[in-house]
Amino acid sequence: MNNKPIKLFSASAGAGKTYTLTLEYIKLALQEVESRGYFRRILAVTFTNKAAEEMKKRIIDFLYLIAKNDHLKISNPQKFRESNQIIDRILSDYKNDKKNIDKIELIQRANQALKQILQDYGLFSVMTIDAFVQKLSQSFIEELNLPDQFEVNLDSKQLLNELMDDILDKINLIPNSILKQAILNFSMNEVDEDRSWNQLRESLQKFLLILFEEEYIEKEFLINQFDLEDFLTIEKQINAFSHHSIEKLIESSKNIIQLIESHNLEEADFTQGSNGPVADFHKYIRNPQLNGNNYSYMNKAIQSGIWTAS
Repeated sequence: MNNKPIKLFSASAGAGKTYTLTLEYIKLALQEVESRGYFRRILAVTFTNKAAEEMKKRIIDFLYLIAKNDHLKISNPQKFRESNQIIDRILSDYKNDKKNIDKIELIQRANQALKQILQDYGLFSVMTIDAFVQKLSQSFIEELNLPDQFEVNLDSKQLLNELMDDILDKINLIPNSILKQAILNFSMNEVDEDRSWNQLRESLQKFLLILFEEEYIEKEFLINQFDLEDFLTIEKQINAFSHHSIEKLIESSKNIIQLIESHNLEEADFTQGSNGPVADFHKYIRNPQLNGNNYSYMNKAIQSGIWTAS
């Protein structure tokens, strides 16, 4: 195996990254000679379709400048100088890499590579990341359990917008659906947590971001064993348990306050005084929540075992 160091090019916009990467591609494409073209072994990945098309054009243009070096000397002196600059740069890099290729050989290889690319343009692999993922996925449709026709989209914001449109369309088509009930439950939960129901779409999109988390993807096959009605049932069970737990905790908090008062004790007798765990019991009775973070002094007293003032 031929292990080569990774080359990293870092530069600001307009600093010539595309020029440098184009030269790197050509250096790879011309370093070996194959009957069907060494370019088939090279993959160049970009972020946008525009960048992919620009790089393809640059590669073709540069190969043409190298291949037609002799003709350009007479027909276009300016292009001839540009051709020589490219050739000199590539030959210099080859020399540093101990590759024995002279100018005549390089021109011949460029001419052959240009013809091979134009003949098999579909195998000219300069593409976006999502196009590469889709091409790779198509090779494993059965293993990945994918449909025959699918499209890879890495824009999560666009996907969520489309998903929300589909959800709302389904609700409009079937007004009394289980899906509508699930959305209503979500809306009521938003109101209960003092969030505006007017921002339902935005709240749902934030919630649905879980679909792109690795932890969810790992458990997706387990989740898919349940249907929407199952989740509504589970939600009712969780809500019933939460309501029961809150009632029991309110009762326990009242009993604790009653016990403290029956012994003529005050908040000042306990750690942190009016801001401490006893105050948390009062706060819980006024506004019960199953969120331990809202009762930090109570948690601290429970964990440390220290309740009394020093």
